[in-house]
Amino acid sequence: MAVALWVSNAVELLALPGALAEAVPLALVPVILEAVRSSKNPDLQSAGYMVLAALAAKATLAPRVVATLLELLPRYAARDEPAAALLALAALCHYQHPASLPSAALDALLRLRTLPAALGAAAAEADVRALAALALTALVRRAVAAPAEGAAALSTLKALLAALPDGAVDVAALAGAITDACGELALSDGPGTAEQDTAVAQLRAILRGLAQRHAAEMDAFIGARLRQARGGGGGARGRCAASDSESGSESSSEEEEEEEEERARTLEFLSHTFAGTAHAPVAEGGTTLLLALEHPEASVRLAAVAAAKSSLESGQCAAPTPLAAALLARARDADAEVALAALGWERLAAHAPPAELHAALEIGRASWRERG
Repeated sequence: MAVALWVSNAVELLALPGALAEAVPLALVPVILEAVRSSKNPDLQSAGYMVLAALAAKATLAPRVVATLLELLPRYAARDEPAAALLALAALCHYQHPASLPSAALDALLRLRTLPAALGAAAAEADVRALAALALTALVRRAVAAPAEGAAALSTLKALLAALPDGAVDVAALAGAITDACGELALSDGPGTAEQDTAVAQLRAILRGLAQRHAAEMDAFIGARLRQARGGGGGARGRCAASDSESGSESSSEEEEEEEEERARTLEFLSHTFAGTAHAPVAEGGTTLLLALEHPEASVRLAAVAAAKSSLESGQCAAPTPLAAALLARARDADAEVALAALGWERLAAHAPPAELHAALEIGRASWRERG
């Protein structure tokens, strides 16, 4: 009875319009923390989850309180039935926007026996996108940085991706975490361990799988990374170097070299990962191969035609039909150089319908006449 009264009064108070008095979170947080820890009193624990979700939606909590709750919620959750705790955790992440998941919080999550299925089920009831992004990116970092725990992290990562609905996965956040983690490993001194090499190979496979399920989102991510790489110093370090150029020109030069190496590693990683696919980066256009073939600038289309022909001729493409079709479209390009480059692919006839190929050849013949 006392628990129900507390929940009713607290939720009613938090539902009132207007700003929340500072004294309210100060009074509620200690009780919530105690309730969350009450694994032997399920009613009190559930009450704590309800009040926490309402408080997280209403007030901005101190970062140390958020960090504490990130760890305590999964630690004291029922290991076989963690749904209620995960919903409270999802609300906390959704409204408080923590930047990362502490290692202790990830450890606690991994102790939940039914984590993938429970989080997948929670996605049908609430917005778990923020929590899923934190968990997935933390698993990526652990897979690469902690070889001894990498296999378990990768296994859980794959299980979560299989259990979560498409809308619950932040493709850009996950792809960025994989790209950054693998890039940092490449920049580190000395070769990676065999476990780390295995992790990188599996993370590449995960990225390719994401591209198949979320093609548009992956193209947008790769395009953003390519534009960032072409920006040359648009990040925080570049801005700091520019503002301090008079007093630290040597330091600025070193930072620019580091940024350039980082950009090169990012492009190399993405190129290797998506080699032979429609998502292969085309640096000239700042986008992916299939989109570059439709780029408004002829020079970018020409570079994309060369890249597509290279991929198709090398046998890297498991399913060349989309690229072959795109090359055929470029054979009818308004720019003569692009059209002739596309028609220069010897195997085009094997993938193009005769009528379309004949029309493209007629356009190509006209282009040759124009060029003399």
